[in-house]
Amino acid sequence: RVVHGWLGQHYPVITEQYPTGIQLTGFALRHRYDALPELGAGAALLDVDLAPGMRLLACEIMTPRLSATDERMHPPSGWVHVRLWWQAIGAIDQDYFPSVQMVGPEGVWGDRLYRDGEVLRRDPPSTWPQGTIVRDEVDINLNPVTPAGTYPVRVGLRDSAGADVGSPVTCGTVVVE
Repeated sequence: RVVHGWLGQHYPVITEQYPTGIQLTGFALRHRYDALPELGAGAALLDVDLAPGMRLLACEIMTPRLSATDERMHPPSGWVHVRLWWQAIGAIDQDYFPSVQMVGPEGVWGDRLYRDGEVLRRDPPSTWPQGTIVRDEVDINLNPVTPAGTYPVRVGLRDSAGADVGSPVTCGTVVVE
């Protein structure tokens, strides 16, 4: 608990797992970059402005294939881990927060989990110098009855009041088995 507490005071949370009787937490030891690092082959290079001063450069779906249920790491639901690469392209007038969902024709089958210690809560967009690139990581919690199929992951922004800003973009797809 001492190490977890210290890490939580110094670094943002990027994911959590809950195998029986244990909590595993991932922390970002680095989340600000001067240039976009080399990304995986499956990364979507989007380069789209989602709010004044805030651009989504890229998106990586780290778990592109999974089951709707997961009894081992975070019962009862499967989680889609998504890495977002943001850039301050000018002054950002408020602290926007990403909306990340897995959707189907029936509606939303998975929505992002919110954590107190995550990157954009610890390092709000309004504090980013122009040109800064920020790595943000989120988990989408799936409905455990999600039918098998291929689903787009949609990324948008919400303003400080929680209202959607602009139009969300598709950053890739997930296959639910």
